[in-house]
Amino acid sequence: MKELNQTGIGALGAHTNVTRRQMLGAAAIGGLLFQGVSAGEEPKAGGSLPQVKPEEIGLHPKQLQAAYDLMEKWTTGPDAPVPGGAILVGRGGKTVAPRFFGRQGPEAGAGPIRRDAMFYLASVTKPVICMGAMLLVERGLLNISDRVSRHIPEFTGGGKEDAQIIHLLTHTSGLPDELPDNAGLRKQHAPLKKFIEESIKAELAFKPGARYSYASCGILLVAEIIQRLSGKSVREFVRREIIDPLGLKSTGLGSQGFCILLTNYLRAKAPWRLVHLSNAIAAAFD
Repeated sequence: MKELNQTGIGALGAHTNVTRRQMLGAAAIGGLLFQGVSAGEEPKAGGSLPQVKPEEIGLHPKQLQAAYDLMEKWTTGPDAPVPGGAILVGRGGKTVAPRFFGRQGPEAGAGPIRRDAMFYLASVTKPVICMGAMLLVERGLLNISDRVSRHIPEFTGGGKEDAQIIHLLTHTSGLPDELPDNAGLRKQHAPLKKFIEESIKAELAFKPGARYSYASCGILLVAEIIQRLSGKSVREFVRREIIDPLGLKSTGLGSQGFCILLTNYLRAKAPWRLVHLSNAIAAAFD
């Protein structure tokens, strides 16, 4: 499951033949092409964002409708490639009313998608992890030109000594996207620690900085550096430094973050809307 926050598209289901490129294309035609208008007031933490008409925030209604039509197509019928999804677009602290499509899950007989449906953000959490690293840069604890081995001494051999933090952040480290035993580790429900250990051992496919190649393993190392420098788990660091200051009451990182949210809900018995941030590679931050 995945969702793009504020200006974005969410979709439920792991067995889909709708590609990431198609989803991003729907986002582009649906409102990511802005007219020249003022961004307006900054969103206020802890409150709902006001809802307005698309044109009031410089969005193109016809393009937004095209995105709605695509999501309707993808989520309709017994053989729909995507069981369910939602689209929410916004700008400058204001949003267009969200639209919901399809069913709550892939199973037969699943009901219509709920307004409080849960979405995994999957790899959209990568910028969140990178933001955490940049907070450490601001505080003088980390430099993007630091060698990775300065903070992870065991990250050596095969040219790894040349890898810098900037290479991890920009997917130019030479690390792979997935580990060779990625499927097996997921099946075993391996903890984050195991994914990090294997990422440290992973061989580089090219010299750091030589070219670009999307690398989830690189973001896992960013998460590990955050943990070593902060003395906190990456889940706790993100909660304290990013989620809580933004007033995001229904957001968590990984399955543990979800359990905390669920516990709080059961205690308060209050209405909620949950956006479940998964880890940088969509399940390892358990």
